[in-house]
Amino acid sequence: MESMLRRGEVDVRGVRRLRLMLRLTSVAAIVGAGFAVVWFGFAAADASGGQMAAASAMFAAVASGWAGAFAAIMAKLKSDQSAQA
Repeated sequence: MESMLRRGEVDVRGVRRLRLMLRLTSVAAIVGAGFAVVWFGFAAADASGGQMAAASAMFAAVASGWAGAFAAIMAKLKSDQSAQA
């Protein structure tokens, strides 16, 4: 079906899927970051430096993963919109 699009038309279903993926990615990042913050809190209360470092690393990984996914999805959305014009 996508190959049947005329020049200048945008696949609305594809745009909706990309926006859904953006929302799901954001929700997963929020949950992961929240888990890392809670883990860090328990590690700090227990005065465990290794656990605090691991929780910080997990937070950084989740945040950078989300940033990469967000940038890729937004670039695809913008390229689809510019193809429309």
